[in-house]
Amino acid sequence: MQLHFMFGGGRFDADAAALGSDYEKRLARTEKVTIQLITSKEKDAVRRRDDESAKMLKAISDDDFVIVFDERGMRYTSEKFAQILSRAEANSMRVICIVGGAYGINDAVRSRANVLIAFGDMIFPHDLARIMVLEQAYRARSIASGSKYHHAG
Repeated sequence: MQLHFMFGGGRFDADAAALGSDYEKRLARTEKVTIQLITSKEKDAVRRRDDESAKMLKAISDDDFVIVFDERGMRYTSEKFAQILSRAEANSMRVICIVGGAYGINDAVRSRANVLIAFGDMIFPHDLARIMVLEQAYRARSIASGSKYHHAG
């Protein structure tokens, strides 16, 4: 499966980078994984959000399966997320997982999403959300393969 992660806001801080890299390496054992950090030099929050969002949309193909992580999304279990990824894999689609930067993403990115997922009602810093997305992708693929990483039942 091709998993492409698009993260707004530029690079991880050092601690987040180490943890994110760990999950990226775990995923790369079985999946084709790429991570794209989207940056903007805009100073204004709305302009920065819109610039990052436009860059994300430009990098998405029509046949990509897009999952946006956003507080306006639906809540899913890890098992349901695993099913969503498996369906995309069955259709030979590249899966793009998007986390906005500090100012989020705009409505155009939300509208392009095939699935909009929220971790809950709380809002998390984008570095933490990135790590959560990488971990959940790893967990989802572990569930799909029957690995013992996921203990819930």
